[in-house]
Amino acid sequence: MAFVVEDGSAKSEANALVTLEECTSYHQQRGNSAWTGTQAEMEAAIVKASDHLCRAYRWRGRRVSADQGLCWPRGAEDGLLPLLDGEGFAIPRDGVPPAVRQACCELALEAVAGRELGPVRERGGMLRREKVDLVEVEYAPGAPAGEVFPRVRDRLLRAGLITTGPACRLERA
Repeated sequence: MAFVVEDGSAKSEANALVTLEECTSYHQQRGNSAWTGTQAEMEAAIVKASDHLCRAYRWRGRRVSADQGLCWPRGAEDGLLPLLDGEGFAIPRDGVPPAVRQACCELALEAVAGRELGPVRERGGMLRREKVDLVEVEYAPGAPAGEVFPRVRDRLLRAGLITTGPACRLERA
């Protein structure tokens, strides 16, 4: 499969939210020496990170095309008003916001290091028992399992880009 970066035109074949060059520059600026590998390995990590971002989060707004390959670009939430970030700035309909591109770079670093980018879920509120001495934790039955990437979720995406509401809207037929 070819490495195709979303350029804001809602490409149907897009499978990456950032370029290899952008991701490499991002990690060089932060001194992340773990961002290494062959071109194919790093591109695969970016594709995994892009897939994870599109599947693990409920984004505000709507995709601009039914045929687009990824979750970005996105349009207005209700079809009329512009999609705003957490600071009230309009998000262009023809691009991927910087916070999403940065989150993709962060997750690509995890992927290139061999870390599985599984479902992102917290067990918050589902703690049933906690023992302090010789640490023991028990979660309620049915508590979702999964890895949490706080740098991505809390610092980059909570800027009004992800929604905390229900995953889908139910309508009566």
